[in-house]
Amino acid sequence: GVRIACLEEIAMDRGWITPDSAHALGAAQANSGYGEYVMAVARARGALTPV
Repeated sequence: GVRIACLEEIAMDRGWITPDSAHALGAAQANSGYGEYVMAVARARGALTPV
């Protein structure tokens, strides 16, 4: 369950993508633990999730 290198999280840290972009990338993989993790990290950093 430990994430070693989450590219979307690194990209957000560096300012290369927005939390909304990261959430969209995670949503494309929503059926996996990785996708769920990316979406959770993006929401924690202010992603505006669609209603």
